[in-house]
Amino acid sequence: MKVPFSWLKELVDIDVTAQELEEKLFSCGFEVEELIPLDAGISKVVVGKIVEMEKQEGTHLTKCVVDCGDYGHDIRISTGAANMKLGDCVPAALDGSTLPGGIKIKARKMQGVESNGMLCSGEELGLNDDLFPGSEVYGLLILPEDSVPGTDIAPVVGLDDMFGEDTWEKAESSMQKEACQLALGKAHLTAGAIRYLFGGDLLRQGVATSLGVEQLQIPMFGLYGACSTSGEALALASMCVAAGYGERMLVVTSSHFGSAEKEFRFPLSYANQRPLSAQWTVTGSGAFIVGKNRSHVRITGVTVGKIVDYGLKDSQNMGACMAPAACDTIIRNLEDFERKEEDYDRIITGDLGYVGQSILFDLMREKEYDIKERHMDCGMTIFDQSRQDTHAGGSGCGCAAATLSAYILPAIASGEWKRVLFVPTGALMSTVSYNEGASVPGIAHGIVLEHC
Repeated sequence: MKVPFSWLKELVDIDVTAQELEEKLFSCGFEVEELIPLDAGISKVVVGKIVEMEKQEGTHLTKCVVDCGDYGHDIRISTGAANMKLGDCVPAALDGSTLPGGIKIKARKMQGVESNGMLCSGEELGLNDDLFPGSEVYGLLILPEDSVPGTDIAPVVGLDDMFGEDTWEKAESSMQKEACQLALGKAHLTAGAIRYLFGGDLLRQGVATSLGVEQLQIPMFGLYGACSTSGEALALASMCVAAGYGERMLVVTSSHFGSAEKEFRFPLSYANQRPLSAQWTVTGSGAFIVGKNRSHVRITGVTVGKIVDYGLKDSQNMGACMAPAACDTIIRNLEDFERKEEDYDRIITGDLGYVGQSILFDLMREKEYDIKERHMDCGMTIFDQSRQDTHAGGSGCGCAAATLSAYILPAIASGEWKRVLFVPTGALMSTVSYNEGASVPGIAHGIVLEHC
């Protein structure tokens, strides 16, 4: 069984390194089969944004000027790779950095030109496609375009799910804070330009959100809609803008596998077996600016969800608990807007997963609707079922939010999809209600998104 060192530290006070703990266990007669340091030997490797490129005459090399944030905005590094373009974000191993295997990187001349580091591939960082998609591509590892120059590479590529913090809850707060900063930065706004913030998460009293956005000092509405929170927040934010209560609103939500499992199921180190109907909480966050300024995506309609309870009590089968609510919201949206299934390019649910999707199709057919050809579920999309054992798919507030920001909105903005019904779904349970034997009702909010 593989157990992250950070999980052990959640349950036991450990004041030694993982290597020292391995030695202590061995000296007590316990065998540690393998110690796998995910970020072994990586130091001073950061996100670098290529701001200038020029072929180095007479060689196969390209001279790049790289913005590495606080480390320098014009660091000159030569590379033999050819798959990058101007504006790409890539891993930059700076002068004095270390890579896995003890490889030291120093400034040196390459074909007569000074190079102050190295731009890295996924393989050079010890990654593969299971850890970070695109790592096995020949050439440099191309990072998400919204990566922040100068950021330590470990959390960016998933080598540090604690995001530099000492608890899961603080890690989730860090994600929310960074998501908000990225959204504001991409919109060229400061926190002072936002009238209200609508945010929430899965934890008790919304601590991930309250601690994550505290420094922004934006008037805040804390929300709880379980995994439907992104839809609830977008609905309220768009209503406020339409009513004239402010020019711009900020929406944010998140989930973290470690914090959610700790809150709702079992401590991870128990290694309890899960049924095939169970889903994996997504470690992710999404933030959105809703305002009057014209963009390529607009919210043109909202269908606020109702609580729907079929009496199911299995917290390991949330797809079944949420599917009736998704069905109710989708049908009410079609009826209220006098539309047919084919009027939407996609009808996208939040995290029903494979089990919930099947139930949704059955419920829709009973009402003489068929959405099978245009349905998509974020929980089924965000993980690769053929390579990742996530059973019924993904879940969590971050599941729908991350998929919306990284996949759905770009498809609408480009015009690939003209009109989408986005329906984040939530299972309204708590540890108290579950332990008292209460059923798990569902809710789903419908957001109509259109290309413009």
